[in-house]
Parts: sequence; structure tokens; C-alpha cells
Amino acid sequence: MAAVTVGLLGVLTNSQMILGISKPVATVLLIAVLGALPVDLRGYLIAGGIVLSLAADIALLSEGQAGLLAGLMFFLMAHLCYGSAFWDARATGWLVAPGLVVFGGGSLWLFRHQRQRFGSGLRLLIALHALTLTLMVATVYSTLAGHAVLSLAAVASMGAVMFYLSQIMLPLVRLRRASVWAQSATLVGYWTGQLCLVLAARWGLGGKLVP
Repeated sequence: MAAVTVGLLGVLTNSQMILGISKPVATVLLIAVLGALPVDLRGYLIAGGIVLSLAADIALLSEGQAGLLAGLMFFLMAHLCYGSAFWDARATGWLVAPGLVVFGGGSLWLFRHQRQRFGSGLRLLIALHALTLTLMVATVYSTLAGHAVLSLAAVASMGAVMFYLSQIMLPLVRLRRASVWAQSATLVGYWTGQLCLVLAARWGLGGKLVP
């Protein structure tokens, strides 16, 4: 909470130095929330998602397009890690479809209406970023009707949706130099979303992770 607060102060005061230090710190501390060192595949996937998100945070400290490209690539892999971590707790069969339709439709609508703002070099990567993000949130959201405890599935689903909203807006927030309030809301969704995903995994969604 201290690292998150300092990070938000960095945004509100337009201090890139404060944000550049506190944002990676807040993300890496999620590993401490996870608890014990990973002992199974789920643990490694969650830890991998955190590490990849940390790499994205560091890459996005660069102001150029190269930093954005690297950040999106790292986040793309983080989405796959988080989605895979909850895969065995998902609903089976057609019950996954509503999540894909709702979140996929939102991703497609936003991409189609905003793609002219992106250069041709960014469009494919942003589309792949949105695709993996949609698969992640649909998989986690489907645990509500899956094999997991409902309360844990609710925590994970809330986290996935918040992470989705922060990530789907990332290219626009970055490229359009959004207001400090939009940046702050994106960061809150980013950290809160991942916190919920990590806690759900720690508490045993889909199988016990931490003794």
C-alpha cells in the first residue's frame, strides 16, 4: 500500500522519478503477497506473471515507441501466465463462451474505433495484446461457474476484470498523454487487479498453492 500510494503521488505530481521507482517496487512486492516460493505449476505461472509485469513496468519507463512495444510484449506473456494458472478451475464447454463474447466484443470495439491512432507497426501487437488479455479474463471469469469455491472465484474474477480494464486502456493512456486522473485510475486497476488474482491463487483457487 505504501508503494502504491507513493506511485500515485508520483502521477499526481508529474514526477517520473518517483513513479519510475515506486511502480516496479509495488509490482515486485506482489511476490511477497503470493507467499511461499512456488512449489507447483500454478505457483510458477503466477510468479511468472508478476515477473513479466515487472519487466513491462520497467520497459514502459522509456518514453519512446520501443518502450511501449516491449511493455506490451511482456504484458502479453503475463496475460497467458495468469490465464493458464486458473485454467483448470474454469467452467467447461460452452460456459466459457459468454466471457469470450462480452470481453472479446469490448476489445474488438475499442480496437476498431481507436486503431487509426496507432501506427501500422503497433496495430498487430496491440491486437495480439488485446487477444491474450481477452482470453485471460474470459478464463478467469468462467471460474464463477467452474470447479472453484465461489468466493475465491469472485475475488479472481474481480481482479481479472480490473486488470483487463487497466490493460485495454494502456495504449491510449500512453499515446494520448492522458490526464493524471486517468493515469491514476489505470494504475489502481492494474495493481488491485493483480492483487486479487494473486490472493485468489494463494487462497487455493483451483488447488492449494501456499501451505
